[in-house]
Amino acid sequence: RRGKFSNPNVSCNGKPCGVPAGKSAQADAARALNNVRDEVAAFRTAASTAPVAKAPTTTTTTQAAVSGKTYSFKAAHSGKCVDVSGIKRTAGATLAQWSCHGAANQQFTAASVGDYTSLKAKHSGMCLSIDGNSTSDRARLVQVQCNTNDSSQLWKFQKVGTRVSIINKRSSKYLDIRGNNSENRAAVQQYRSNGGNNQLFSMIEM
Repeated sequence: RRGKFSNPNVSCNGKPCGVPAGKSAQADAARALNNVRDEVAAFRTAASTAPVAKAPTTTTTTQAAVSGKTYSFKAAHSGKCVDVSGIKRTAGATLAQWSCHGAANQQFTAASVGDYTSLKAKHSGMCLSIDGNSTSDRARLVQVQCNTNDSSQLWKFQKVGTRVSIINKRSSKYLDIRGNNSENRAAVQQYRSNGGNNQLFSMIEM
């Protein structure tokens, strides 16, 4: 095996590096490359000008949720999205974080209710609430039948840099990924403000 292309016009240790064309066992890679250089150049040009498929467009916003718009919420610490577990459509279904995939059980439509916002799961038509209207730390986020008179279903968005914290009206506690866990299925709950990235979310407009 030689460290150079075969080329009979170049010396390797005092001997030709190749065998001229027409000779037995000819070896002239330099000539072979020159013979196809125009075809290679044309191929590279065509490849570079071919159209590239574009990914679906999403927008990250740090504004308060706009009534009528639909969002996904991506946890800052894990990069995973708030998700209605098992794509369930029943009242009381819990929410967890899951790898973002953009399906309807990760999409929530905002509706203004005074100074607050309700969030309706796109796949089920149910609204996000705190289980049992609890004001305690670690109470789970669930979906229930929408009721704008229920303060557990109302949320305030607070900008923190490029992200938001999401605060429940009834309890004044923050939406939180339990235990700062970065794994799929980690519970979404409410918890007192602690300044952690597991209480910060990117709002992805769908």
